[in-house]
Amino acid sequence: MELIHAYCYPPTGEFQAAINRQKALRNELPGYWVTKEGIAVLPERMYDNHLLNAMNRCESNMKLPGIRNMVIDMINMTYKKSNYSRDHQQLSKAIRKNVTYLDMVQVALKRNLI
Repeated sequence: MELIHAYCYPPTGEFQAAINRQKALRNELPGYWVTKEGIAVLPERMYDNHLLNAMNRCESNMKLPGIRNMVIDMINMTYKKSNYSRDHQQLSKAIRKNVTYLDMVQVALKRNLI
């Protein structure tokens, strides 16, 4: 319940929370991180600690080592397909599945967290 107060969101009812969690599993809420309480939060509105923890959670779910460095290189336009040729298909597939992770990395770069 601390996130509800921290982000000043009204508490969602159990029904809406269940809908948000199901939509998150089906990738129907692009750009939003859905908490275990079912609250949809934009990465721009997350606290630094929550943002980094959410990024770590996404990275562990994707099971692609070094994904953060690849995404940062891609954002900074220094990504060369030849450097990551082995992982290029896995990277593009992982980012297509999890657009929110890309948004979180961009927000973390803007805040100088990584």
